[in-house]
Formats: sequence, structure tokens, C-alpha cells
Amino acid sequence: MLKDALIIMGKELKNIFRDKRTIFSTIILPVVLFPVMFGIIGLITKANEEAKAKAEYTLYIESTLSRPDELTKVIDEIHKVGNFEIVNDGVNEKAIESNSTAVGLKIGKNGDIFVATVIYNSVKEKSTYAAQKIREALMNLNSELVSAELLSRGINPEELNFVQVNDMVVGVSAENGNVEEAKAKGQFTQILAVLVPYFLLIYIFAGSMGLGIDTTAGEKERGSLSILLVNQVSRTSIALGKMLYLMLMSVLTSVLNLVGLVIGLYLEMSFLGEANMPFSIEIGAAGYVLLFITVILLALLSSGIIILIGSLARSVKEATGYITPIYMIVLLFGISTMQSEGSKAFYYYAAPFINIIFGMKDIFMGTFSVANFLTMFIVNGALVVLFVYLTAKIFNSEKVLEVTTE
Repeated sequence: MLKDALIIMGKELKNIFRDKRTIFSTIILPVVLFPVMFGIIGLITKANEEAKAKAEYTLYIESTLSRPDELTKVIDEIHKVGNFEIVNDGVNEKAIESNSTAVGLKIGKNGDIFVATVIYNSVKEKSTYAAQKIREALMNLNSELVSAELLSRGINPEELNFVQVNDMVVGVSAENGNVEEAKAKGQFTQILAVLVPYFLLIYIFAGSMGLGIDTTAGEKERGSLSILLVNQVSRTSIALGKMLYLMLMSVLTSVLNLVGLVIGLYLEMSFLGEANMPFSIEIGAAGYVLLFITVILLALLSSGIIILIGSLARSVKEATGYITPIYMIVLLFGISTMQSEGSKAFYYYAAPFINIIFGMKDIFMGTFSVANFLTMFIVNGALVVLFVYLTAKIFNSEKVLEVTTE
């Protein structure tokens, strides 16, 4: 049976790779698309940030300060953080509303305390950026005034720290015990635990849909399924072969999509000067094996559902109508569990798809449980066997060749 199933799988793979468009869309496009897309986003973002930093801004000031030197201090601090043209004759709110590089500052004193109000247009990006710079300048001025006041009383500001907090990170390793490196690795692991299960779930199921519908309902419409069924091959072998083919293709496309996504994110962060994120996973050899098994289970489960429904449907249109709602439910599973941590209650690992998501999270977070993994494996393995059995039963039925053009 397995030999025949592998022959069926090979036939399907041979057919699919004859089509150059399929090769482009399943292998080349995923690896190229994300790097190009995120690279462009990174370049545009970098250019935008540089444009904001180099832009000339107009600052309308309305001051009630009694001493000219106090206003001079404020203006000097503002000039340190950006290129501002000072207009010291009141705040022109209409100009601020219409001009993307204009901001306003109302400043006075309440006793010994400076009281400032920054006026800007929150809809305009440059105006918002300029307002942030004004606030930065005012906070710098505040630090200088506090330090000067303390020094005038004979107090060294650096001696006012009564609590010192140090970090010690466990669970991840870092060269020479570098805390910042360990923290960065921990943050990267958290990102992986959130994004990888979600994207694998979506990529694998979505990647299975088109090919799965084509190899079942599509073959019905073209009449090639009837030719396959007249061969002296068991229906179980045909069902298993198609499922293995679909599993292999969905894993291939999902992995390539993830590779492209990681390369794209790295390019984007490189353009933004944030490429110091450690692109490494510390889950050990056992973790990689478990992750591989989990991905295969997810691909088999998705392929089994799609092959079963595609075999029941009488047309590509009908199969798409049946599978799309299931895809939306799977998508909901992915979204609802993105921020959840692993190691949930035992019954979570008995729920298809959800158990795979939490299983992946456990692997990344180091909270793996043998009992939970076995539950996940048994539940999903049983469902895959059931899908193969039901699909084989459908292939044995005369209704499998019923086709509708509606």
C-alpha cells in the first residue's frame, strides 16, 4: 500500500512541476516576494525618517516669561534637537493646521516651574515628529535645571541613586554572560513563539487549498480521476498518495514563505539600523525533531481535510465553497492563540489545530511536556488515519465521479 501511495505521490509531484507557473509561485515567489517587499518598506521608512530629521520646521512661540534669558535657554535647547525657525510673535494655529512642518509652543511660569503647551497637527507626520522633538528639548532643559539646583545646594545629582537594579537572564545562553545579548535572544524567542505557529498554520492550510482542490475536484472535472480509479491500485493508496503529495507541497511552500519572511524582516531591520537581533533558535536537537514532527502533523491534518472535502465535492467551485469556511475557522484559531502562552490545560492538546499551535509554543518556550505532545500526536494521527479511510471509502463509491458544472 505504501509503495503504491508513494508512486501516486510521485506522479502528482511530476505533474505539478511540469508547470513553470507552479514552480514560480510555489518556490521562487515566496523566497523573493518578502525580501523585496520588506526591503522596499525598509528603504521607504529609512528615507522618511531621514527626511523628518533633515526637514526645516517652523516654531511659533507665545511666551509669558518675564526674563529674556529664560526664553533664550528654551530656544537653545530646541536648536540642539532639530532645525527650527523661531517665530516669536504668538502661536498661529491656522498655519500649524495647514503646514506639515509647523508647530507651536506656549510657555510661561507658575512660580519657579516652567509650564509649556505644545501645539501640533496630529494628522501630519512631520508636525507630530517636531512636537516630539520640542518635548525632548523641554525634558533636557528640565534635567539641566534640576542638576543645577542640586549642585547649588551642594548635592551631586549622581549620588541620588539609592537603588541599583541588575538583570540576570536565565533560559538562554549568551557569550561571556552578556545580559543584553541574552535579553535580545529571549525577545527573539518570544517573537518566534508568537509568529511561527500562526504563519505555519496559515501558510500550510492556504498552501494546501488550491493544490488539494485541483487534485480532487479539479481532476473530476477534467476526467483524469476516473482514469486513475480504473487502475489496479487500492483506493487507500490513492487517498494516502494524494495526501502525502499535498503534505509535501504545503510544507515546502510554507517553509519557503517563512524563509522569505525572515530574510525580508532582516533586510528591513538592516535598513533601519536594527539588525542586531540574534537570528538563532536555542531549542536543542530534540526541539528541532519535535518541531519537524509537529509541522508534518499539521500538514497531514490540513491535507487530510482538504482531500476529503475535495473528493466529496462535485466541482472546484463547490469544493472551494466547502473549504473556505473551514479555512476561516482555522484562521480564527491562529489569531485567537497568537498571544497565548504554551502549557495550557490538558484538554487544549486534544483539540485539533489548537493543540499543534500550543505544541509549537511549548517547543520554543522550553515548556514542552511529553504527555501533552503524546496527546497531540495521538489525536491528530487518529484524525489523519480517519481522513484517509473516509477518502478511500468515497473513492470506492460511484458518486465520486459525479460532476456538476453549476
